[in-house]
Amino acid sequence: MARRFAELAFTGPVKAAQQRYGSRESNLAHELAEDRRDRIGPAEAAFIAERDSFYIASVGEQGWPYVQHRGGPRGFLKALDERTLGFADFRGNRQYISVGNLAGDDRVSLILVDYPARRRLKLWARARVVHFEDDPMVLARLELPDYRARVERGIVLEVEAVDWNCPQHITPRYTEAEIAPRLQALQDQIEALKSQLRAATAAPAPGAVVAAADEAFEVLLRRSGRRLRVEAGQNLLDVLNDNGQDIPYSCRNGECATCVVPVIDGELLHRDEVLDDDERAAGNTLCCCVSRARGTLVLDL
Repeated sequence: MARRFAELAFTGPVKAAQQRYGSRESNLAHELAEDRRDRIGPAEAAFIAERDSFYIASVGEQGWPYVQHRGGPRGFLKALDERTLGFADFRGNRQYISVGNLAGDDRVSLILVDYPARRRLKLWARARVVHFEDDPMVLARLELPDYRARVERGIVLEVEAVDWNCPQHITPRYTEAEIAPRLQALQDQIEALKSQLRAATAAPAPGAVVAAADEAFEVLLRRSGRRLRVEAGQNLLDVLNDNGQDIPYSCRNGECATCVVPVIDGELLHRDEVLDDDERAAGNTLCCCVSRARGTLVLDL
């Protein structure tokens, strides 16, 4: 017994190609398998119900294949039973190539892809066109009342074979609906950080009492002789970099010591979490991303 798709697809030339390129032996397993894969099982039905698009191939009377993308709301391709699929055929560009091809050859192939999970399902089927006057009950099962598109007809697929394909070379892609919750979480975090930044850098209100630790102070750059002023709502690291010092930094939280600057003199207000007691007592280094000073701070810069 063989899997049904192997019976349909493994023609003489296909087997010859498998032999030439070294895969004939591994593909024999499909021809000896117990599982026919000739119907829609629970896994296939669940996969199909989550898709909002698929690709369908038909063949015209001149032998040319034609592949068409079909899209709609999630679940618009419906499993009517374990051997039958169907979908409402919405109005498109009105070329009717697929529908016309089915009049001469009812054989079709479908590929359904779950891009985020990198999974794909292949189906072989025989298709028939169903109009409202032919079978209104079937069309009623395929209609999607909440989707604003004109249904011109239905397409019913009698499944011949199914096969799960490997995930190789599928680039993960996400719909707007799939990515929106992740983007919203990031946007919420950005807004919260903006709010914190505004609060941390806001200038004190007129007449407000500013804590001594956050008072403005002067900075003397000994090597250049320049004097800078760090306001109560400003950050020493930013003031230095805004004035061409190019001080490296990483965490901006006083946790990494990347922004330590050499101190010559000054009353230091350490707020970092990396300098130990001895380093603080020495008074010759300062984490300028969070720490401050009183009066005048002299830096070896």
